Amino acid sequence: MSDETPARAFGYVRVSTEDQAEHGSSVAAQEAQIRATCAARGWDLVEVFVDAGVSGGKALSTRPAGRRLLAGLEKGDVVIATKLDRLFRSAVDALTRGAAWRDGGIDLSVKGIDTTTPHGRAMFGIMAVLGELERELTAERTREVSQFRKAQGLVRGQVPMGAKVGPDGKTLIVDEGELDVLDRIRRLRSDLGLSFEHIASILNADSVAKKRGGTWSRGAVHHLYHAHAAQAA
Repeated sequence: MSDETPARAFGYVRVSTEDQAEHGSSVAAQEAQIRATCAARGWDLVEVFVDAGVSGGKALSTRPAGRRLLAGLEKGDVVIATKLDRLFRSAVDALTRGAAWRDGGIDLSVKGIDTTTPHGRAMFGIMAVLGELERELTAERTREVSQFRKAQGLVRGQVPMGAKVGPDGKTLIVDEGELDVLDRIRRLRSDLGLSFEHIASILNADSVAKKRGGTWSRGAVHHLYHAHAAQAA
């Protein structure tokens, strides 16, 4: 590749749940950082691949967008992510894939890591191990909390839209307000044929509260619409 030709860059974005897409590590926020990096480095951003609702514990090659990313890479390309744990949470997957990219002439751009230098490659290995450790510690803490709540007879896990925890902390009861929101989404989509993006804008304009805060997005409306339809079927 000549000096005059900018490197092809491919962004990768991952959020582990639909709800996370509404907060600090949102799809839009990650994409914005990736685009800013490309602009600063003079890279040609070809595509941004997005895996929404995908656990970082899954190998990159087993994720829908991850597979498409890997299939399109060529020598001289750059893979960009906002954090290493967006791409990998398994040290084995990270180190194996990182070595394959290095041998294939593919660079990785992640905040604080430059795999074109020995120091950067060492940092890549350290961060990969720390990322896996963090995932395992989080899983252990989640299990401990779940076991405690089970022993106390309390509700465990996320409470679905349309329900809320009763006064006893052990049973779920109907949340009429949230059921109205779900029904409104269904009518706007099924009866009026509005796009999920349009529905999200209507809900935001009407200041309709989300269960876990934040603003409505296309992905959030899409998720609730299909989840509600499956429950009603």
